[in-house]
Amino acid sequence: MNRHQSRENAMIVIYQFLLIGLDIEKSIDNYSHFEDCSFFNQLARNTVHNLDFLKESLSRHLKDWDFDRLNYVEQAILLVATCELRLEEVEKAVVINEAVELSKKYCDDNSYRFINGVLDQL
Repeated sequence: MNRHQSRENAMIVIYQFLLIGLDIEKSIDNYSHFEDCSFFNQLARNTVHNLDFLKESLSRHLKDWDFDRLNYVEQAILLVATCELRLEEVEKAVVINEAVELSKKYCDDNSYRFINGVLDQL
């Protein structure tokens, strides 16, 4: 599994966790059949284990928005990207680009602008 697939799968796992409270370990197991999934495992687990910290970090940059009012896909994309920005050593531009691509694939037409703007402030 390459890093792009890992990010996308981590976003899907976090989405499932947020939407229906699916146990994170069961969700991770569903995607762990790929050869190299250590980055995915680490990213998904770190996102859930640092959920409050990540939400707080994001909330400071949402201005007039409340994090819980965002749709679950946007929340998942922002949480995974913020986790990677805060807890991993990856270039900011790469993480933002990946989040924008995911939002173009899974969200409303203009969500990518919102996600780009929020992540750029972190």
